[in-house]
Amino acid sequence: MTPLAEYIYQKRSEFIERFIPIFQSVYNEIAGGNEQVSLRYISQLQDRNLPEAFVRTRQRDLILGWTSQGVHKDELEMLLGDYPLKRVGSQGQQKTYLLAMKLAQALYLSTDSPVHQFTDSPILLLDDIFDKLDSERVERIISLVRSERFGQIFITDTDRQHLTNLLGNTDARIFHVEKGVIQ
Repeated sequence: MTPLAEYIYQKRSEFIERFIPIFQSVYNEIAGGNEQVSLRYISQLQDRNLPEAFVRTRQRDLILGWTSQGVHKDELEMLLGDYPLKRVGSQGQQKTYLLAMKLAQALYLSTDSPVHQFTDSPILLLDDIFDKLDSERVERIISLVRSERFGQIFITDTDRQHLTNLLGNTDARIFHVEKGVIQ
């Protein structure tokens, strides 16, 4: 394995190990603790000698015009229970999963993790997040993002009344934008 590939693989493995508990916690808050989720880091470096793989596939890679081996082929497998999310998850579960990943990333950057280099929390931009979600999940999301764990948040929704009802008596400010002008 090349030193750079080994370094990337190690750092990604360390990140996933720290990130998974944060992600699972956020997902459980949104889903009400009724579903088990996880992430699995999959890398070619787990099961092969990279320099040998480069030699073995070099001719084919030259013809194809790209490298078929290496850390650029790494993946995150998204699991619901023991099964791939894309195969067994409903649209609402898939949306919850992705939203939980984004919120967990914001929390990860806001904590004392080694990558934390900022004095402020990240600004969250959540575009049309309520589609495909049941009312309980929507309420839990609003409650979660209103907590002190998150900084400034922008939420867009095409249904003004829906957003007004969701936010109720909060300190949120609602802006109506029409043809690029804030009203």
